[in-house]
Amino acid sequence: MKNNYYREYNRRQQYYNRTVVVYKERLLISIICITVFLFSLLLFNHKTEAANFSANSNAVKMYKSITVFSGDTLESIADEYMSNEYSSVNKYINEVLSINGMNSDTKLVVGNKIVIPYYINKNDSNNMSANPVIEISVNK
Repeated sequence: MKNNYYREYNRRQQYYNRTVVVYKERLLISIICITVFLFSLLLFNHKTEAANFSANSNAVKMYKSITVFSGDTLESIADEYMSNEYSSVNKYINEVLSINGMNSDTKLVVGNKIVIPYYINKNDSNNMSANPVIEISVNK
C-alpha cells in the first residue's frame, strides 16, 4: 500500500514538473516572439519614415540662399519653402540649422543670409534652369 502511495505521488510530481517546464517554454517562446515582433515593427517604422522622405521620385533637392527679413522666423521660412518631402516642420528646421551650422539657440539676424533646402519637380525644365543646383559643403 505504501508503494502505491509513493508511485502515485511520484507520477503527480512528474506531471507537475512537466507542466511547469512546458509553461516556462511557452512563456519563453512568447517573449521571444513578442520581442521579434516589436523589433520588426520599429524597423518597419524607420524604413517607412525614410521612404516617406523620398516618396516623390520626381523631386530634386535644391539649396538656395535667402536674406533674413524683419519678422522672419524659422517657422515662417519653413511654411514658405517646406514641401511634402519633409514629415514635419521640426525636421525641416533641424536641417536648416544643420546646413547653416546653427543650433536651436541661434537667433536669426535681419540682413544675414541663410541657406535653405527645398524640392522641385525634376520634370519641370523651366524650374530647373531658373534654379541651378548649388553644391554646399558645411564644416562642423
